[in-house]
Amino acid sequence: MSAVLTVVRTGNVSVPASVDYTTVDGTASAGADYTESAGTLAFAAWESTRTITVPVAEDTLVEGAESLTVMLGNAAGATLGTPSLATLNLTDNDYSISGQVTLESGTPLSDVPLSATGAAACTSSDVSGAYTRTVPLAWSGTIIPALSGFRFTQAWRNYTGVSANLDRQDYSAAVQADTAWVDDALPTGAHPVGTWNFISANPVPFSGSLAHQSILATGVHQHYFTGAASALVVNAGETLFTYVHLDPGNPPGEVMLQWLEAGSTAPNGEPTASPGAATAPRAGATWGRCRLRGDGHAWKYLPPQWVWRTPSLTGWLSCSMAVRQPGTMRASGSFGERGCWR
Repeated sequence: MSAVLTVVRTGNVSVPASVDYTTVDGTASAGADYTESAGTLAFAAWESTRTITVPVAEDTLVEGAESLTVMLGNAAGATLGTPSLATLNLTDNDYSISGQVTLESGTPLSDVPLSATGAAACTSSDVSGAYTRTVPLAWSGTIIPALSGFRFTQAWRNYTGVSANLDRQDYSAAVQADTAWVDDALPTGAHPVGTWNFISANPVPFSGSLAHQSILATGVHQHYFTGAASALVVNAGETLFTYVHLDPGNPPGEVMLQWLEAGSTAPNGEPTASPGAATAPRAGATWGRCRLRGDGHAWKYLPPQWVWRTPSLTGWLSCSMAVRQPGTMRASGSFGERGCWR
């Protein structure tokens, strides 16, 4: 980025002439805000205009308007007219979005990462809970706080065409407790599809008194439910998790857990979306999937957002996924050859 000034020669232009120029700091500093420039403009006979180019630094600092001066001197073949200096005003094209992250009690919450879409740089909240995000002129996007173990009542903030500094963009956090959506029974109002076989032994349930077991059959089969009266609200920064116990005598070729975004539909209960991406389900999604494939005892997980803490065919496996986008689920399902779920 550069600023260009035009120097105009008037009067007798039939002979050559020259004039020196130099830049002088004002509130803008050479090296930090612009490149210091100096030299001589040479006018040929009958030439009446020449230009001075001053390179301007492009950074992400929020500094406000600054200025510098360009001065002319040592004219030869001509005399200096008025004005012989010009002021360059540098307008900042970066803005800050700032605020504080606190607990519901008002206590500052530090080390909260805040992510955003688009080109923007951000700090995590400091010891006073304060954070700052620098965005370019006309930036549009979303800022999302996320910290494991906490739920943010202002889950995210959307911005369109930012053209000024924005402060008091605060977030309030609450300590998050685990929510068991499917435990000893299906959620209220849920409509089961397929065989839901609840068992109390072989294996002993990981938690509660019951687990649900898939049937023993070849090929792809599933059991799922739809239409839960109370949806599972998923906020950014939370973690979805489930547990599965695989039958070592009948190891599945693939285990899949599905979810259905509230308000979306899938014909005949069949999945219509591609396997889930590395974020939680988002508004407008239909079915999302998370899969675990197996080749003997060498287990791999697909996609990579699922974390299997005990990748073996013995015991209960813990599987979790960090949520990056908010969503609401009203249905869930599972595929597999033989396994128990919690």
